[in-house]
Amino acid sequence: MSQENVDALRPVYEEWRRGNFRPRFDIYDRDMEWGWSEEFPDSGGVSRDPQLRSERLMRWLSSWRDWQVEAEEYIPAGEFVVVLCR
Repeated sequence: MSQENVDALRPVYEEWRRGNFRPRFDIYDRDMEWGWSEEFPDSGGVSRDPQLRSERLMRWLSSWRDWQVEAEEYIPAGEFVVVLCR
């Protein structure tokens, strides 16, 4: 199962590497929760509403002209995957 999870995440991180944070992927569960550390100003906490998740992410990204994330390593951990990024 872990390798399947890694393979399912690769397209997500490929789009993020390109700076494209808008696509909705099939891997996202309808009940997905997106948590942000309380250290993020005006963004901390867990969001379950898809619209609020998108608004919060786009508001945070608007601080930069260009922001990307690149996956460096996928670590299978049972049914979970840890993705180390830069």
